[in-house]
Amino acid sequence: MTRQDCLNAASSAFLQTCTTLLPAMLEAAKDRLFERAEHATSMQLQGLLLDSRTVLSNESDALQDAIVLALQPLLERSLQTAFSSYRPSYADRLNQSLSLVSMQAVESEMRLDGICRQLREHAGEQLSDLTIRITVLFGQTHAIERENPFRPYLLAKGLANGVERMAWSRDISDVLIDQLALSLYPSAAQIYQATNQSLAEQGVPAELPLQVVQRPERAPRPTPAAPPMPDTPQGPDQLTSPSSNTPSPEAMLMQMVQRRSMPRPTGVPSSAMPTGEMLQSAQQSVGMQGSAPSSEQEGWGSWLIGPQQVGAMLRGLFQGEDSISAGDATPHPPLVATELESSLVQSISTLQQAATPDSQHMRDAHGQLRNLILENRSYLGSLTSHPQELMVIDLVSMLFELILRDGKVPTDVRTQLGRMQFLVLKQALTDPTLLTQKQHPARQLVNRIGSISLGLQQIDPSGERVTQEISHIVETLLQDDAPGTERFTRMLDQLESFISHVLNSQDEPVHQTLQALATADKRSARLGQIVLQLTDAIGELQISPLLWGFLSDTWARVIERAEQSDLLQSQVFRACVPRLLWSAEPKLTEEDRRQLTRALPALVNTLRSGMQFIGQPAAETDQLMRNFSGLHRQALQANPLQLPGLTLTAFEQRFHAFIHDNAPDAAPHSDAAEPHPLVRNEELSQVNASIEVLDSQHDAVRSIVNEYLYGSEPSVQFDKATEQSALERLRIGVAVEVNLDGRPQRAVLSWVDPDEPRMVIRIGDHPTPSVMTVKLFLQLIRIGRARFLEDRPLFERAVTLLLENADKVDRSRAA
Repeated sequence: MTRQDCLNAASSAFLQTCTTLLPAMLEAAKDRLFERAEHATSMQLQGLLLDSRTVLSNESDALQDAIVLALQPLLERSLQTAFSSYRPSYADRLNQSLSLVSMQAVESEMRLDGICRQLREHAGEQLSDLTIRITVLFGQTHAIERENPFRPYLLAKGLANGVERMAWSRDISDVLIDQLALSLYPSAAQIYQATNQSLAEQGVPAELPLQVVQRPERAPRPTPAAPPMPDTPQGPDQLTSPSSNTPSPEAMLMQMVQRRSMPRPTGVPSSAMPTGEMLQSAQQSVGMQGSAPSSEQEGWGSWLIGPQQVGAMLRGLFQGEDSISAGDATPHPPLVATELESSLVQSISTLQQAATPDSQHMRDAHGQLRNLILENRSYLGSLTSHPQELMVIDLVSMLFELILRDGKVPTDVRTQLGRMQFLVLKQALTDPTLLTQKQHPARQLVNRIGSISLGLQQIDPSGERVTQEISHIVETLLQDDAPGTERFTRMLDQLESFISHVLNSQDEPVHQTLQALATADKRSARLGQIVLQLTDAIGELQISPLLWGFLSDTWARVIERAEQSDLLQSQVFRACVPRLLWSAEPKLTEEDRRQLTRALPALVNTLRSGMQFIGQPAAETDQLMRNFSGLHRQALQANPLQLPGLTLTAFEQRFHAFIHDNAPDAAPHSDAAEPHPLVRNEELSQVNASIEVLDSQHDAVRSIVNEYLYGSEPSVQFDKATEQSALERLRIGVAVEVNLDGRPQRAVLSWVDPDEPRMVIRIGDHPTPSVMTVKLFLQLIRIGRARFLEDRPLFERAVTLLLENADKVDRSRAA
């Protein structure tokens, strides 16, 4: 078959699968909207969710047709542009000023980007395989997702366009797009599986042709002995021993300070000057510190010019300030990104391809990881046209020196990070936000690799799978020379998907447990609502503690349980409440006593039936009935001088709303509340999974909380900002330490969802995972019984240590 025939067949499979799955997806969205409305935190939000559900219910068929109609032209156009040089131009849009419409467009694109990330994660290997098949079909050698005509953006855009075709209000459209996307995620793998199967039947493989890429061997440059090393920082960020021929960042900074305004050596090409020789010549220029640079020297001296404090200058850089221009009497051009076409950037690209060694050659003659930027600093410095460029080269070199020495990260992982040096340097030069914004994708990728490596033992005991995946990601980045941050974002998403797959390869019991706990939450919220209804109906009536304890606990559970299966039966149990309360009222007349005698058999039968319905032990039921019998004897033997109580008719009128309000309406449930223990155990008993549930009822946790309440457990500083920071760090694969029984144990988060109140954690060598609420984990952090093994991410640790080294240099200069 021709390529077009294969694409036509794949398109038909893609659209057919989408069309088949749409009805179930819409139904799931309607159910979820109702659940969200139950838990809404405001009446306005609840109304919007219910309105959206009503619109979806009334026009689901039309919406299904609209989504399919929106997908078809998008798919046709995507097929035309696959591996094509044609791309739409957005120049006209960029030339327009910002307006409300353009801001809405930006928000829409941000929403689509988030949906694409989730679709990519849920599709997993099926999407990767499909991208490879498309690459093979077009005769290409590099698999690029944006060239896949069936990529997640197509699904996200088709979904959004279909909703917008319906011309609903913006608020309702936004709610429905988000909710339909949530319903679409579980089906992503099935959609891509069907498309993969179509191409597989046409003989299109999911394997790229083998390519042999030959890289020239590059031996480490001989380097003379460097100045003595300062003491290595100790503590939580302890570094490994430095190489005997590589200066520490503090020594590098000190040498740069000493080298202030040193002219470029003449007669010797910069590229031929070894790093150690350059540093030695820098030391020899100490006597020039007090002299002003000549015009001939400007631009070639150190970027540390003038009387600035090094620490202040670096902090200004990391905060995005023009610290060079601010500290130099001679004005410099504005700090801007280096052009992609510059000789410096082009040379770094060449170094990335030709001078980045494989893992086996990342060590120098002393067995230490190589600082590739420092090895080539003199050559790179000769290509700079602005002091900022040399500053970025030096800073990235020093940051990587700290990363390569970080003892928290396994050596194999540091080796792979070291191979990214030229890649990150080029990104920092062309995009200065890498050094100023913690959320930069390249920076996030380095941090994520570092955080995952701490939990390596629990994620992957052998370490092979995770290390291989990191190696694959680094190799992919080295081969992809496209500008911008998209490649880093794509690799970050791929890493997240891989870790989620590894940790949750046997996650069905975990998901069943979480679903059971979610059901217990919902039922407990309904149980609380029933107790509130009881409280409102009783009002100012004085009833015995025995009756209130029974009604607010046992009988409320009877009513709630009946609502799950039989609303009529639950109404019978509700109608029993006013009869039971009336039966304990004093019976002052003969007629009252006869009426009670006639009513007791039916009342007792209903009470026994209800307690049997929830599986209450017979012994407990018999004891309750004996207690009620005592109340009834007191009622029949009442003193005639007592004030008469309410009649049965009056009780039934008072409880009329309670009896007939038996529909499980919206029951808001706070994340701070825990499910009723009996309801929780009832739901968990239906799940055949040996998973430990940690909550306030757990013996170890109760002991910890008691210690904290009695003041014997030291607390840690934990304000709102610290709590928010902890929440942001709760991600799959993050390593933590917990202490539930006096023994601190390492653990790893294996399932976290920001929209859910619980997380799954694998503690030590326990064979089964544990489930705990996010609130409980934060409480354990607050009282010092849990902590993140990383006090800060890898890249941020390097920045912090570099600033500490700079401050040490400043103190040394001032001494």
